[in-house]
Amino acid sequence: MKIELIQKNNIEPSIFDDKKNYIILNQKLSTLTANSLTNKINIFFEENPLSMGDSFILLASSGTTSFKIKLVALKKMAILNSAHMVGQHFSFKKNENWLTSLPCHHIGGLSILARSHLFKQRTFAFEKWDLALFSKIITDYKINYCSLVPTQVFDIVQKVLQAPVSIKKVFVGGGHLDETIFIKATQLGWPLIKTYGMTETSSMIAYSDSKENLFTPFNEIKISTNSESKLTINCNTLYTCTLKEGDNGNIDFEFPKLFDNFWQTEDIVSLTSQGKISFIGRGSDFTKIKGELINLFLLRQRLNSLSIDFLPSITNSTIIEIPHQRDGSELIAFFEAKPQQNINKSINKILNLFNNSVLPFEKIFSYVLTDKFPLTEIGKLKLSEFNTSTYKELINEKRSYIME
Repeated sequence: MKIELIQKNNIEPSIFDDKKNYIILNQKLSTLTANSLTNKINIFFEENPLSMGDSFILLASSGTTSFKIKLVALKKMAILNSAHMVGQHFSFKKNENWLTSLPCHHIGGLSILARSHLFKQRTFAFEKWDLALFSKIITDYKINYCSLVPTQVFDIVQKVLQAPVSIKKVFVGGGHLDETIFIKATQLGWPLIKTYGMTETSSMIAYSDSKENLFTPFNEIKISTNSESKLTINCNTLYTCTLKEGDNGNIDFEFPKLFDNFWQTEDIVSLTSQGKISFIGRGSDFTKIKGELINLFLLRQRLNSLSIDFLPSITNSTIIEIPHQRDGSELIAFFEAKPQQNINKSINKILNLFNNSVLPFEKIFSYVLTDKFPLTEIGKLKLSEFNTSTYKELINEKRSYIME
């Protein structure tokens, strides 16, 4: 069993035709690191002849850093099963045009290749997010489908970019899309489909074409919840195993743990009587203040909704928790904005509106203003960065308190 390294974004959909195994890594990862990892994985499979069955592709999970690599092994057939499910539901046709608007080392980009391969559609490369170039390519090449993340939809709304007539569906995943942004984008003609999925399920397993936080699973996906309200899934698109670099530099592997053929996610959800999924948060989104359970996911949603009214002065917001000697934890708001006149007045207004709409122990009394948020390559907020020494120093140096 040999694994070949791919470290480029312009990948041909024909990789789903051959019987080779691949590891697809970020171009920004050094060649030395990428080659070293590939060699290490090949040695691991030589020494541990796992029964992988069909040919597969290794992708880095969203939690991967250059120091800690976690890879998800997806059978090509699982990715193609996902592509078939999505294409059948949304009636993909031969010779339609896809924009590869997400990188192919990410499941969002790789799934575009799988769909275009299966339904004999064309793909057009798009290397780096640039709104003006995005608009030009979609218009010039009569693009029918693309995938975006919420920050990119935000950019479209901020610049009041009208959708071209050729576009049929825009799949939005990788994070929460604010209700107001969804409405404004659809008013501009963008046919948004919010998606719910993950690398481990070979892309999306549920979708929504409305502003509500309710996702409909595809017919092929079976869902349930366990006693902790965590979503469990039965599907033919599930990953085969994960590979991680241990502290000793060795490769550790793990097969998915199944309970009655269902795989447990870390997502906490509620299911409606119609079988729709309402996302509540992840285990890491919950903390306690004064002994009361706090849902940071819902609080961040609320703050984002209030901040949108202050575009373009404030372009992003989030909430983080820091230790508090008496209360256990304390909440601090971060705002992305350029220093300007009356910006602190605007933030005070936002936080006072926020505090009037939440419970006493959920209130926020301090904030930090920064000109740039840490984002991943595809525009997802890197919340873990706010726990680094850089941002802890920023809190100490630039923390301000609201005037009630």
